[in-house]
Amino acid sequence: MPILSAFYGLIIYMFHNEGGHNLPHIHVEFKNKVAVIDLKGNILKGKLDGNKKKLIDAWMILHQEELELNWELCKKGESIIRIDPLK
Repeated sequence: MPILSAFYGLIIYMFHNEGGHNLPHIHVEFKNKVAVIDLKGNILKGKLDGNKKKLIDAWMILHQEELELNWELCKKGESIIRIDPLK
């Protein structure tokens, strides 16, 4: 999976799979657990503790346009553009 960003132990991936990945989303890995989060910040699958979820929410707000652009690139089968980590 292509890494979109990584910070504070969180690794964020984005990829598009023709088999049912129609809703724009990211995959967030933390300590070998994965959560799937739509681009509005809703957890679709998995679990992320409150503190880590707040970090992801803040990052997503700061980079909403870049996330949407990357989703469009994924849909076209093109390479994603890395997004700066939360600092």
